Order: sequence, then structure tokens, then C-alpha cells
Amino acid sequence: MRMEMKRFKKQFGLFFINQLAWFLVALFYLGFASIKPHAFLNFEIPAFLVYSSVHLGLLVLAESVALFTGNFDLSIESQVALIGMASGVILMSLPKELILSNVLGILLPILIGFALGLINGTFIGLLKFNPFLVTLGTYIAYRGASLLIRPQSIWARELPSSFINAGADPMITIIWFAVVLIALGIFFKYTKLGNYIYAVGGDPETCKMMGIPSGRIVFIAFGIVGMLCGLATLAYAGFNKGIPINIALGATFPAFAGAVIGGVSLSGGRGSLINAFAGALLVGVLDGGLTMFNISPDARRVAFGILVIGAIAIDRY
Repeated sequence: MRMEMKRFKKQFGLFFINQLAWFLVALFYLGFASIKPHAFLNFEIPAFLVYSSVHLGLLVLAESVALFTGNFDLSIESQVALIGMASGVILMSLPKELILSNVLGILLPILIGFALGLINGTFIGLLKFNPFLVTLGTYIAYRGASLLIRPQSIWARELPSSFINAGADPMITIIWFAVVLIALGIFFKYTKLGNYIYAVGGDPETCKMMGIPSGRIVFIAFGIVGMLCGLATLAYAGFNKGIPINIALGATFPAFAGAVIGGVSLSGGRGSLINAFAGALLVGVLDGGLTMFNISPDARRVAFGILVIGAIAIDRY
């Protein structure tokens, strides 16, 4: 009986941690709505909060994939910057009327992101370098490279419509994000590679005994991280109607916090991408709510800093 009670408490604790982000989203949203019901109790505001959380949500998914392997990626915001500027400069050199330009407007950011992710994956997965040092280095290098390529913003009129339209319409953006989220959920639950990505983070010793090539799995996982950064670039570009010079600046730690609050373990091998998106939505609700109450950006940074510490404390529990 005592053992069953302990097992129940452990299972309940894990369930609570995994669903905590959804509870906090509802709590903060209802709290804001009780103070400003005319602003929050209509369809437009929650729909906009979901839409405005998509670009960060994709970075939360990217960070989650890295965390699944028992690693992490500090460079995701800089990947978005480099993907955006590199894609923008290439697309600007092509006639916008060409069908190829519109096809590349979607594919190019994903392909560049995949390549940047594989660079991290090479050092971390294949060469066994420290993930903190590697992604700190690429965080600096990728942002610097983006400024070398284009030291100023690129706006919608200079780019193919497909590059901007992918993230410009709220409903279309939410729909394709949902498709990506469902596809990733299926991939991680039902495919051998998806299970291996969880396994190398959750139990690396068993993977080694079973002959699972952990290094190559981590290498591929970071490629997936890069592809998600490419999709995030499309969402950012549509939301901002271009590629601002400071695109995604400061997004890494909210993405990290969103993933951990969503139940993704810092030690690897555990977490749900749907719950991780709830973490991104929580950041969006907090940011949107505090903005509507005219809370200063500096105070919002303090709140997000506390959120990061809280996320680490939750994971330790």
C-alpha cells in the first residue's frame, strides 16, 4: 500500500510538472482578463497571442529537440538571424517574378537552417565537444556573420511574397505551425529515429550497449534544430513584414524557459512538444499581458529572468 502511494505521488508529480505550463497559461490569462475583461474576453486577443507566440514556439521546439538528446543550443536566435540575412540576400538577387524565387522563399531558410544545425551537430555529436562552449561560439559567430552579410534590415518589398506570406497571415501561420507540431509529435512517438533521440538523452549507457550510434543521432537531431530555426525565420519575417537587423535578439532564454516549463527535462530523454509549446504560449501571454498594462521592457526582462530560474527549479524537482 505504501509503495503504491509513493508510485502515485511520483506519477502525479510528473503529471503536474508536465501540465504546469497549461495551468499557468490559464491562470495568468484569467488573471489579466479579470482586471481588463474588455481587452481579454474576446476572440481576437487570444487568437493574436497564439499567432504572436508561433515564432518563439518554433524556437521552443528547436530547443526541446536539443534538450531531448541531453544537450542544449544557445545559438538558436543567432541561427535565425543568419538564416534570415543569408536567405534575404540570396532572394534579393533573384527576380521576384520567377516561380523559383517563391519556391526558394520557403525552402531556402529551412535548408540553410539544416546546414547551420549540422555544424553544431558535428562538433557536439561527432567530435564530442562541450555543447555549452560550441553553441556559445556559434551564437557569437552566427550573429556576427549575419551582420557581415547584411548590416541593415531587409523589408517585405525587397523579398519574394512567399517568404513573407508564410508567416504574415495569422490563421495560415497557426495552421501550418499546428501541422509541424503534429508531424513532430508523430515523428518522436512512432519512428525509430525519434525514439533514438529520446533514448540518447535518457539513457546513454544503454544506447551504447545496444549499439545505437549516439553521436550520429545527436548530429541529426541538431540538423532538426536548425530546420526548426529556419521555420522560425519564416514566422519572424511574416510577423515583422521583413527581416529586422535585430531579428530574434534575446529569444534564446525565453525559448529555453518555455521548453523546461513545458516539461522538457534538462537532463534529456523526457518531454512533450505540445506541452513545450504551452511554455511558449505562457511567455507570449505574460509578454502580451504586461505590455497591455504598460509594464516597462526592463521590468518584463526581470519577469522573464525569474521565469528562467523557476524553470530550472522545476526541472530539479
